Amino acid sequence: MTHLFPKPIGAHHSREPIGGPTKRHQHKQQAGGVSSAIPGIMRLQATIGNRAVGQLMRAGTLNVPSIQTAQPDLSIQMMPKFKDEHEAILYFEEWETESAFEEHYNEVKQLLRLCSQQGWEDLQERIEYAQSQSEAFALRQFREWDLSTDARLPEAKKLLALAQDNEWDNLEDLVIHYVRKSEDAQPLVPIKLAKEPLLQIQEEFLAEWKEQASIPYEALLKLVIHGGRTKEELAWLQTLLRLPIPPLSLEQFDLLTDYKADLEANVPALKRVVDIVSVTPGTEEAKQHIELVKDFNYDIEFALEAITGAYEHAEHIRESELALIAKRLQADKQQTLQGNYDAAVKSLTSKERKDFDKGLRKTELEPKVSSKQQALSQGALEQIEEKAKEAEQKVILMIGPEAYEKRRNEYVSFFRKINYHPVAIAALALSGNQFAFAEKIVENVRQAPNLQALIENENITKQAYMLCLKVLKATDLGAILSKIDSTELLIFAVNEKRLGLLSQLHTDNVPNAHMKLLAQSLGSFNSYCEPAVISDFSRLLVHYEPAEIAKLMPVTPGADHTKLAFLLTLQPYAASAADLTACLELTSELRWNQATVATKIALLPAGQTAALFKTHIFNQKLGIFIRDNKFAEWINTLFVLMRDNNYTVTTTNAYLLKGGTTYERTCNIYDDTGTWLNDFVVHYHPGAKADVKNPNGSGAHIKPHPGNAQTIRIGLDSLKGNLKASIPSNRH
Repeated sequence: MTHLFPKPIGAHHSREPIGGPTKRHQHKQQAGGVSSAIPGIMRLQATIGNRAVGQLMRAGTLNVPSIQTAQPDLSIQMMPKFKDEHEAILYFEEWETESAFEEHYNEVKQLLRLCSQQGWEDLQERIEYAQSQSEAFALRQFREWDLSTDARLPEAKKLLALAQDNEWDNLEDLVIHYVRKSEDAQPLVPIKLAKEPLLQIQEEFLAEWKEQASIPYEALLKLVIHGGRTKEELAWLQTLLRLPIPPLSLEQFDLLTDYKADLEANVPALKRVVDIVSVTPGTEEAKQHIELVKDFNYDIEFALEAITGAYEHAEHIRESELALIAKRLQADKQQTLQGNYDAAVKSLTSKERKDFDKGLRKTELEPKVSSKQQALSQGALEQIEEKAKEAEQKVILMIGPEAYEKRRNEYVSFFRKINYHPVAIAALALSGNQFAFAEKIVENVRQAPNLQALIENENITKQAYMLCLKVLKATDLGAILSKIDSTELLIFAVNEKRLGLLSQLHTDNVPNAHMKLLAQSLGSFNSYCEPAVISDFSRLLVHYEPAEIAKLMPVTPGADHTKLAFLLTLQPYAASAADLTACLELTSELRWNQATVATKIALLPAGQTAALFKTHIFNQKLGIFIRDNKFAEWINTLFVLMRDNNYTVTTTNAYLLKGGTTYERTCNIYDDTGTWLNDFVVHYHPGAKADVKNPNGSGAHIKPHPGNAQTIRIGLDSLKGNLKASIPSNRH
């Protein structure tokens, strides 16, 4: 290998990458916007590094129009960060003279910028001298110029002289053509056959496209004359015009034509390449950009994903290898020093060894032993360090780049295998860059396109995704995502029980609005995610909103685990959830159990309103509970009827019962029509109180009938409303 300069010794690279560590994000950005910003992206890369560009692209924070004025660059390279100028010189001098400006052209430009930033004059002089001696560099420089005008003529003349002085024939042939044409004030690329008559197929083509084309007629004419002499050529031009295209120079048209075989049947890719060509200052630079993205269906997003992903992978490999080298270096040095310890101790005088063995004079003797130990080991330590440096150089110059290239090729294969599916980048992020797993994700999205929204949700985790597929098929998930959005679905993806409920909701075809409302308040309904009740809960959600069910549950009779099923039996009888709630609020106050409610409501036709329910319930009068057996429930019913349905109670005068200690009144009940229905009694026991012998004792209480000491009784003080007001509190 011919090096630019004699290779310096004793240098090694730092282990830090050119960009800081980044967290990989999903990138969502319009393809057209990205493609049109390619020059800016490439230029920014040269300044902040690959991983930083990738991070900005994924985060969607890259303001590409604002970076168009940055220093130009052509492609993304992978270059480590240098600890000092010495390391950078070593890195530069690993390249042969011409390859430095062919294969590593952009890295050299980055090194020059680094020289300017760090003040590395030695490296800068070496690079600039190498540039002055390189035809490859001069060719690249010339090809970056805008040759559409004669503005570069003075510089071109100097470059021509340099080419002739150095016998650079390739450069001379290129530059002299431009110089001559510019001096003659002729177009750089004259229109071919401009003075020859048009072919018939050309005239027909122009007639068809004169009004349709998005470019001026003069520009169209130039393209037809230049590249439209056959049906095949005109078909290609027609493909471009249908995009449509902006006005193109002949060089730009020729560059597009170079990629015709790839692009003619791939319109999305063709649009991206046209964007690249139209916004890039020169065709040579545009070609560099196209070549960068060519392996990725000409998509900059895929290219950056592969480049940044491969770069991070290579950096991980590099860091791991360098860490092993550093660990091995320390172990070998320690072993070498330990091997010379006994010899270092023996170098002490006899008296010193005795004192040393006894642990005396440590401050004086230990440094002496250590110094001798170091001196005895010096040669071996230098060999160990040199070997470690050689190993580091192999990692930096071979293993790291090889790992990068291998990983990049894996990205290329992956993108091709999935045919550049739009969800590819999000699938890679979700899979943790496991290509096989990401491929399965893409396959699921193909089966259920709505899944793409879930995969691209910024809050999706691999665990949540796998849990979804454990409970639901991909096609079912896709169908559900047509009813609720991905964020709402993720609320269910917390555990299998919630997903089981979601599956049931889908099976029962619960209205979309009800599913969305449930997602918003699912934490309040966790008890309904249990397998024993999800079916009833889901079927009830077909008819009612979650909040409506929440209002129904407290007023529904029966044990909690039976309430949902019971509500399902009642649902057809009510016109709405509000009507059923009003019905059950009343029956709850009347203390009806499930059997009573079911029996009485079943007598009604479907679709009852709250008012109809109330009338029907009040029509049962006092017949639900037997007075003598369920006196408390019976009296409670009377209270409600007096409050809400105009029932009244009148009492007789008090009379003394046999025994001489109890006074009694008869209480007569009349319904809302004034018809007598039934009666009960009130007893007064002046001075009576409850005690151990007479637990039911009280001064005044009501009873279903006179009875005896064991007959159920209710104290007057516990009554309320009109009922309490209708009964005198004493015998007078």
